[in-house]
Amino acid sequence: MAVPSPGSRRDEKRKVKKVAKGGGGGGGGGGAGKWKRKKVDDQDEIDALETRIAAGAPAPGSNPLAVTLPKEDEEGSRVEPRPYVGAKRFTQLPLSDRSQRGLKEAKYTHMTAIQRASLPHALCGHDVLGAAKTGSGKTLAFLIPVLPPKP
Repeated sequence: MAVPSPGSRRDEKRKVKKVAKGGGGGGGGGGAGKWKRKKVDDQDEIDALETRIAAGAPAPGSNPLAVTLPKEDEEGSRVEPRPYVGAKRFTQLPLSDRSQRGLKEAKYTHMTAIQRASLPHALCGHDVLGAAKTGSGKTLAFLIPVLPPKP
């Protein structure tokens, strides 16, 4: 696979994935199983995340803890793009599927106060200054926005 040019953002967001085809046991070692190349375009997910982040960005200096998300109606339909300021669960944040799966696998479901207050601002690029006790989730609140939005 050729290396994309440094200025080609769309090309940087595409990847080629090897998918096992046929054969038994996952295709590891000894040639058991054939491999085909499958092109996966991450750009659609990244564009959707960027749109959602921009549409729901909190005003600089605002306090997301003072906001309550609207409840879904009886049929479960949602307003698009879904707001995330005031979110209490990680699933309500505009994060990539890969990040969401990682948080779920690590059993992170609900955000702490420092995460609820800082993540909406950090995700949209605002500077954040926060103070909280040891063990309150500051490190995770710092790391989530710096993870690449690749699925």
